[in-house]
Amino acid sequence: MRKSIFLVLALQINLLYAQFWNPVLVNEKINFQYSDSAYISNTIWVDSAFLGGEDSVFYFNRIVKDVPGNPEIVLRNQPQFLLRNMSNDLNGTYFFTNPGSFVINALTPAGESWLYDTVNYSSFAQAKSESYEQKLLKKAA
Repeated sequence: MRKSIFLVLALQINLLYAQFWNPVLVNEKINFQYSDSAYISNTIWVDSAFLGGEDSVFYFNRIVKDVPGNPEIVLRNQPQFLLRNMSNDLNGTYFFTNPGSFVINALTPAGESWLYDTVNYSSFAQAKSESYEQKLLKKAA
């Protein structure tokens, strides 16, 4: 009897630590790498946030970009591939804006599509597969 109670409690505790996938985590730097590259291509983090009512807007770090064909000029305060801002809703939909706009629907079942390009209404994305991964957290000593 004690073993079955322990198992039920362990499963319930494990469910409490479950979380949805997030493209960018607050207070973490996330490294992205092109599939054909051996090096990190982008490092993105939330540098500030606006919390208003039920909506939260997260602002990403900006970078300096070279002007193609003119090594003497650089452009400061430029967005990376996830644009400048991200907001999300409780249904697992992430909205990336400024400049442009696109959507990632993290909870879409495999095989289903959603509107990706919300400016031109021309591109759709499709969830290719679903997978679950269990992470065991270890507390630092």
